[in-house]
Amino acid sequence: MRVLTLNSIDFQAHCRKLAERISDDGFQPDCIIGIRNGGAYVANEMWKAFPDAERIEVSVSRPTHRQKNNSLMKSIVSKLPVWLLDALRMAESRVAQLRTKGHRNAEINISDDINARKILVVDDAIDTGATMQLVLNTLRERFPDADIRSAVLTITTPAPCVTSNYYLFNNRTLIRFPWAIDAKI
Repeated sequence: MRVLTLNSIDFQAHCRKLAERISDDGFQPDCIIGIRNGGAYVANEMWKAFPDAERIEVSVSRPTHRQKNNSLMKSIVSKLPVWLLDALRMAESRVAQLRTKGHRNAEINISDDINARKILVVDDAIDTGATMQLVLNTLRERFPDADIRSAVLTITTPAPCVTSNYYLFNNRTLIRFPWAIDAKI
């Protein structure tokens, strides 16, 4: 397991590389759905490669979801050395692997007005895979005739409940994104 830190320029370059893989495969989405929060950033970059695609963002609400983004936490994290932040990320990833794979009582709001034949669902990472699985299952139920595929920058665990059609890393690479609370770049 390793931690890869991306600044804004590196992040954009990685997203372009992911978009190239999708395009090289011959898949041209007419709708891109970004899963908030991290997936929305990745989807924004994907839209640059597929400018004719409809743009949609979805949120997955879970009763147990905790908000990491508070000012006290940011001030503490900003004082920690990168090696410790990396170790904390790896520990958090190991704990995530122990969680139940699936979202009980999760809610997702996806409009029935999507008029697309090829849908690309985008997130920043797959950890347990539960969020991606929920979104994909919901879309497949509502749009059974659509070609629905997924893309992420990294798959962080060895056996998620769902994987992705397109990814850059599937070797337990954790990514520190520019918007992360522990980003120091």
